[in-house]
Amino acid sequence: YNRSNLILSPSRSLADELIREGLKCPINVLRNSINTDLFKPVEDSSVKETIKKSFGIKNRSICYMGRLSYEKSIDQVIRAFALINKKIPELNLMIIGDGPERKNLEKLTKELNLNDAVIFTGSLLYNGDLVRALQANDLFISASKSENMPLSVLEAMAIGLPMVLVKEKGLAELIQENINGVFAKTDDPADLAEKTRFLLSDSDLLNKLGRGSRQMAMEYSNEKVTDLLIKSYEKTIAEYKLKI
Repeated sequence: YNRSNLILSPSRSLADELIREGLKCPINVLRNSINTDLFKPVEDSSVKETIKKSFGIKNRSICYMGRLSYEKSIDQVIRAFALINKKIPELNLMIIGDGPERKNLEKLTKELNLNDAVIFTGSLLYNGDLVRALQANDLFISASKSENMPLSVLEAMAIGLPMVLVKEKGLAELIQENINGVFAKTDDPADLAEKTRFLLSDSDLLNKLGRGSRQMAMEYSNEKVTDLLIKSYEKTIAEYKLKI
C-alpha cells in the first residue's frame, strides 16, 4: 500500500487501523455507495401493510440483513428478540440473508420458542424482493462487531429504517444518536432489547429516526460517491504531475 499515491478506505476505522500498521502514504475515506432510487421508503401505509402481509407479518417487525456467519453475532439479536417478545408478543424478527450459521440460528430460535415469530427469508435477489423485505420492517438491528462499511446497513437506512447498532468499527460511523438511531452496549442482548423496545414504544421518535436514516443515506448515493471518487482521481493525478 505504501507504493500508492493515495489509498481510499470505506471507513475511518479501517483507515486508522492501516495507519497503526505502518501506512505512510495519503489515505482518504470514501464510503460505499448505494442505489437510493431502488432502496427507498414506502410512503403509502396501505402499500406497506400489503408488503408486510406478503411476508407473513401481521403487525410490526424488526430485521437484520447480511451474511449469516458466526462473527456477525446474530445469535445476540435473536436472544435480544426473545426478551422483546415477552413484552411485545405480536412483534416479528426477520433475518434476511443466508450463510453457514443459519442452521445454528434456526436451532436457537426453536430452543427459545420463537419459531412463529422469527422469519428466515434466505438469500434474496438484489431487486424488488430484497427491497420489499426491508420495506416490510420498522427497525434495523445488528450486534455485529466485525463490520467495515456494510451495504446492508446503508440500504436499510435508505429504506428509512431507524437503527439499533453496537458502537463497533464501521457501525459506529453509521449512527448519529437521536438522529437516525441509537447505540446498544456491545455483547449485551438485554441492552439491545431495551433500546429496541424503547424505540418501538414511541412512534413519533421512530418516524423521526427513520427520516434521519433516509436523509443520511442520501449522502451515500451512487451519484455522490462517484463524484467524490472522480475528484479523488483528478486531485491525485494533478499532484503527481506537479512532481514530474
